[in-house]
Amino acid sequence: MVLLRHILPLLLVALCGCTVLPPRRLAVTGPGPVSRSASAPERPVQPEVIETAQGRRCQAVRLDDRTIATAAHCVADALRVDLLGDGAPVQARDILLHPAHDIAPLDRAAASDLAKLTLPAPVPTGARVRIAALAPGEVTILVRTGSSGTTAVACGFLGRSGPMAELSCPVALGWSGAPVVQNGALVGILSGRGRAGTLEIAQIAVATGLESF
Repeated sequence: MVLLRHILPLLLVALCGCTVLPPRRLAVTGPGPVSRSASAPERPVQPEVIETAQGRRCQAVRLDDRTIATAAHCVADALRVDLLGDGAPVQARDILLHPAHDIAPLDRAAASDLAKLTLPAPVPTGARVRIAALAPGEVTILVRTGSSGTTAVACGFLGRSGPMAELSCPVALGWSGAPVVQNGALVGILSGRGRAGTLEIAQIAVATGLESF
């Protein structure tokens, strides 16, 4: 009976051709800084596209071999999240939301609009993007278009309030989760349009917040 209990789920998966269970949402109780090796190779900041089981598409960025960062509102209610690319979609195993995402007031929601997805890493490289603090000056939003094209949108820095910042540049629907780059480093994740949906203003969560959960 014990053997049958272990084999039966595998037989059901093989017969129906269905996927595995939805990705887990991991509980976060407080900050947990990520240790980084000074000798780790640096990965260039490149935008990716993710899609939920409900059909919602957002932008994202690969932080390392197994971790994707995106906007929390893109995946908070997702039953499944896939990373889209040139080949077959890759399904995320876990969804980790910023601990303040569910309790942040609406006017400060962008500050905690961060999420991490865990992916399988069949060929680990150890490479990681460089995360840096956002500084006054021009930044660039990177958006993936098509299978491999990238659009770079230059933005001016309007100001920062804690872990949220506003940029002066046009943004479009579907760009949420896009990486914001400054001097080659990841400095933010695009949350969306700011100030009641103003087309020329974008709100971002600063990328250093990704290292606290």
